[in-house]
Amino acid sequence: MDEKIQIKEKITKCLDIYCRNACDKYLYLNCLSEMDIQLKSGIIRSILIPNEIKILLPLANRLNPLEKFYAWKTYLEENRKCKSFFFSN
Repeated sequence: MDEKIQIKEKITKCLDIYCRNACDKYLYLNCLSEMDIQLKSGIIRSILIPNEIKILLPLANRLNPLEKFYAWKTYLEENRKCKSFFFSN
């Protein structure tokens, strides 16, 4: 159960940080929502991790640790400022 919860948390974090404007973000969020429903009501052994999540997991495992790097935080903050400036004008 803990492994499945950790997978859900890793993917959610990756989507929130790196895939904020992805066109398919809601596909993954729906898969995570289904997993969450199963975690709360189903038998843990019977909960299957959707293929979409399995495919995204290696990427999340590589990207999530980068969030802690100062350079990444600086880049992300500057990128957000630029986008908000261009979209507000």
